[in-house]
Amino acid sequence: MGNFYERDHRDWAGAQADARRREGVRLLPGGFAGTGEELRLTVPGRLSLLVAPDGAVLAYSGPAESLRPGAEPVAWVREVAGEPVVERVRRVVLPEPRGPLFARGPGFTAELDRYGLLRCTGELDAEPDLFDRLRVRPGVELTEGWVLTPGETVRKQSQLGVDAIRSTIDVPRLPPPSGERRVAAPGREVLISLHERGSTRWSAHVGANGEFDGPLPGDGFAEAPEAWAHAEAGRLRDSEFWASVQEVGRLRIPPPGAEIAARLGDYVLEFARIGVSAAGEVTVLGRYGHEVTALMRASAAFAEDPAHWLRRLPEHLVAAGSANFRPAHDYLLVSHRR
Repeated sequence: MGNFYERDHRDWAGAQADARRREGVRLLPGGFAGTGEELRLTVPGRLSLLVAPDGAVLAYSGPAESLRPGAEPVAWVREVAGEPVVERVRRVVLPEPRGPLFARGPGFTAELDRYGLLRCTGELDAEPDLFDRLRVRPGVELTEGWVLTPGETVRKQSQLGVDAIRSTIDVPRLPPPSGERRVAAPGREVLISLHERGSTRWSAHVGANGEFDGPLPGDGFAEAPEAWAHAEAGRLRDSEFWASVQEVGRLRIPPPGAEIAARLGDYVLEFARIGVSAAGEVTVLGRYGHEVTALMRASAAFAEDPAHWLRRLPEHLVAAGSANFRPAHDYLLVSHRR
């Protein structure tokens, strides 16, 4: 079973990150003098060290230096890498959350795993729904991830982990096409693309009125852009080539005062990718983004509180009877920046 800290790291970071952690600890054998509190020591760009209250090394990344057993950890880091940033880590077990969460802001960081174990530095009131608690704070960046099966949260490893900051989502920024070139008007704004396996060979952004930015990808595209893309994929006569047409959804809601982004699914084209700017401009992309756009337009609750609504996007799709949404696979990540 391992100890409390080891089990937390495995649950939180997954097998690959756990293997990296073990390798770092192997390079730094032994332990420090126990301090009675968990410490995270960082020398930016050079070293990071996590030490348990009894002095055991939980995670290490830095130069391969010899450790004197029983050394005081802050003094050792200062000697081998320079003056460290010292963070005292507090752990609290909360009722099971909606999913794992990573947050950082002035004077604190928080990492909540999917089992309810909260590890935080700095001052933070521990409450069951940290997302709603923290999103009203100025300067706070949040990312929450979870997977839904109707009626329950799936026990599945989220992308969030020790490197959670790498999972934060950017708000899609896609200005409407404004080029002088025109193609046959599709009647709706679309992104048309041709793919080889998981890579994109080319893409075209076409406005509802046919305005088009960039060079034409081939003869016949101007007359029937969507049909041309599918025909081009078929012409290559290889199942690894395929075409996609994403409908771009746009709405405007009252300014939420924060940037909110959401991603549902994680394959070549996600089920949907949503961005809400602080000014209230909403952009929806993705393979089935049109389903999400329709739900947004039909829901007054989305305009009132987009973050709350997006956190429950899987539930909205299940309630709407979506035939394309896969609850066990299309996990949700939501980022909120104030």
